[in-house]
Amino acid sequence: MSMDFVYDLTEKLEEQKIDHFLITIRHGEKKDCGDVFYNLKGRDSTSTLCRILSEVLPILEEEDLERQRNANKSEQKNKPKKSPKKPRGRPRKKRDDDEEDGKK
Repeated sequence: MSMDFVYDLTEKLEEQKIDHFLITIRHGEKKDCGDVFYNLKGRDSTSTLCRILSEVLPILEEEDLERQRNANKSEQKNKPKKSPKKPRGRPRKKRDDDEEDGKK
């Protein structure tokens, strides 16, 4: 995906004099990376942003934990169930003296 849309968006926000804080995440083959775009010109914009982020961060962390739990559950469901262990080796032969011991 091209970042042109993001650049156009931030340009339009600046033209309209709208304070903004935008994070984009680009998924890579080995590693994901992110870009941050912001324009905070208003008197209280920075403190407002900090308050909002402090409220949103715990929610995002909880959602991430829940996503990880669900992924672990689905991995466990996908694993093939192990069949019950069967006794190994040859069964014990009955000896004649075993029967005699039981009779005495």
